[in-house]
Amino acid sequence: MDATKGIQTQTAECLVIAEMTTSNLMVVLNKIDLFPEEERADKLKEVEKRIRTTLRSTRFADAPMVGVSSCIGGEKVAAVSDGAGAAASNTASNAGASDGGVGGSKRKSSIEAAAAQAG
Repeated sequence: MDATKGIQTQTAECLVIAEMTTSNLMVVLNKIDLFPEEERADKLKEVEKRIRTTLRSTRFADAPMVGVSSCIGGEKVAAVSDGAGAAASNTASNAGASDGGVGGSKRKSSIEAAAAQAG
């Protein structure tokens, strides 16, 4: 998930599929390098809080989240680099997945609401 954009339509669609197919989920917040370094930790906490609110009524309420940068400096740097710049910068928090859940229709409605909000 793009950490600068948060939950989008495709994110909500992935949550629906995950609810139907798995009991484990890890949220990967990409592009954290686009947050100013001095604000990065606070920005990540804000993003995680918003995502936790959405995940609260799903079986993934306690899903681990990790912040990464697949390309330090963003797309423009990737376009001019020799390919060696694709490093990952990990900021793990909230480790531990949960198999607990809520009734299926309740989960679906909360995810559909998230999709509508993102759409």
